[in-house]
This record gives sequence, structure tokens and C-alpha cells, in this order.
Amino acid sequence: MGKRNLISFENGLVIIAFLFGLGLRFYNLGGFPLSDSEAARALQAFNHSLGQPFDTSLQPLNIMGTGLLFTLFGSSNTWARFLPAFMGSLMVLAPLLFRTKLGPPATLIMIYGLAIDPGLVMVSRQLDSPIVAIALFVFSLGFIFRRKLIFAGIAVGLLLLTGVGAVQAALIILMTLLAARLFQLPPFAEITFSDSSANEKPWLYFFGAVLGTMVISGTFFLKYQSGFSSWDESIVFFFTNWPSFVSTPPLSAILALLIYQPLALVFAIIATLRRWKTHPSLVPYCFFWIIAGFLLVILYPAREVSDFAWVLFPLWLSLIHI
Repeated sequence: MGKRNLISFENGLVIIAFLFGLGLRFYNLGGFPLSDSEAARALQAFNHSLGQPFDTSLQPLNIMGTGLLFTLFGSSNTWARFLPAFMGSLMVLAPLLFRTKLGPPATLIMIYGLAIDPGLVMVSRQLDSPIVAIALFVFSLGFIFRRKLIFAGIAVGLLLLTGVGAVQAALIILMTLLAARLFQLPPFAEITFSDSSANEKPWLYFFGAVLGTMVISGTFFLKYQSGFSSWDESIVFFFTNWPSFVSTPPLSAILALLIYQPLALVFAIIATLRRWKTHPSLVPYCFFWIIAGFLLVILYPAREVSDFAWVLFPLWLSLIHI
């Protein structure tokens, strides 16, 4: 009986945190006018709702999803920002996928931290932010760690439809794994969040779910073809803009992270120093994820201030190991 009450109490705390995070992200969501960048994407979504072609090189999933909302409920600032706010709210629950590794207290702390994190709240209220890609990236990792390969495949399939966000996620994974190999960290499979065998389910299910999700969602149930081909167009757009387009100065994005997360950065560094040699430990991988996110913000000319949000989840994941 006591165990049931404890589980119910924990679930209640999780629900409160989720609702609080939901409120922070949705309160007066449409009360402010769209920025120029948001307006450009909202216009593409509006064109999509009318059956007109749209640019698939930036955020095709955002545009198609927002276009569907415009079709169902009409166009407004609130519906334009609904999908990022919803995915940002949903990411509050992502630590539940890591619960077997983190433990209940740390999981609850992280859930509440993500719910009230000012940086995550800010980017969740912007149509042009990468929060949809970040949330899908985190859920992809979480489902893989739990060996829920079909759900992981669905999340990865949707992630590939986020356009530039998918390229950023791939680069972060690549840089993190290369750094881990260089510093001879334990293999990633050894620090999985699941105690089950890696061969328990065939990875064929995973790739089938990825392909199926891309075909169904990317073609809008076989109605359009442009969304499905967006992933290769995004790669071309990402690298062709590398030498020619300069948007936000790198210092602005770094200052935004320092302003919003000064203590988190300090404690993440302390956690990294304390847990570096712990076997197995996620902290070194989180540290390299943070470094990769920093490099992405600094080196990519088409950066936006909201791109610093890529490092917020591993920051919190490092903090709970301190």
C-alpha cells in the first residue's frame, strides 16, 4: 500500500511539473507579434494550408504541422507557435525515459528543472526556434536507451523531417562520439539506460519505423512529396550557407547562454570533473555534447541565439550527477 501511495505521489509531482511547464509555455502565447523570421515561416505554413508549395529546406515538419493547425483552427499567432510550445512542454517529461539510470529523486529534479528553465521556456515560445528538433532528438535517445526501438524510429523519422535541426543533431552526435573515442570513454552501449539486452529486439523494426514515419508524415499521408525530400535539401542548405551567410554574432548566442544559465554551467563543469572517471557515467558524454553544441553555435554562420538551447538538456543531465 505504501509503495502504491509513493508511486501515486511521484506521478502527481510529475503531472504538476508538466502542467506548470505547459502554463509557462502557453500563457499569452499569441499576445506578441511574430518576428520577421517567425512571420516568414508562418506565411509558408499558411501557403501549405492552402495547398501551395513551400520551402522545405528549413523546418518542413514545423511548417507542415503548423499548416495543418491553420487548416483546422484558422491562422493566428497562437496556432503559429503551438507546435514549438507543445513539443517544449512534452520535453519536460523526457527524463522519465532515463529514470532507471537516474533514480526517482534525480528524475523529478530534472523534470522540474526542465519545466522552469528560462532558456527552454523562451525557445518554446518561438516558431523559428530549434526546440522541435531538440525534443525529438532527446526522445530518440531516450527510446533507444529503453530499447523501445519502434518509438525511437518514429522519433528519428520525425527528427529527419525537421530540416536543418536534423543536420545539427547529426553533427552533435558525430562530434560527441568522436570525442568520446579520442578520450577512450567506455562504449556507449555500456551506459545505456536500460538493463535489457541490446539484441532483445531487431533493429529492423527501428529502421522500418523511421522509413514509415518519413513516408507518411513527410508526404502528408501521400498528399505531398516535398516534405519527404526535405532531409537532403536541408543538408545542401546547411552547408551551402556555411561560407556565405552571417546572421547572429557568435558572442550574442554565447552571452545568451551565460545570462540564462550561469549557475548551470558552473555546476555542470564541477559535475564533469567529479564524475569523469566514474564507470559507467553519462557525464563525460554530456560534457562533449555541450562542447559540440557550443562549437555548432560558434562556427555556423547562419546561427540564431535560440541555437544555444541544444546544450540545455545535457546541462541538466550533468547537474543531477553532481
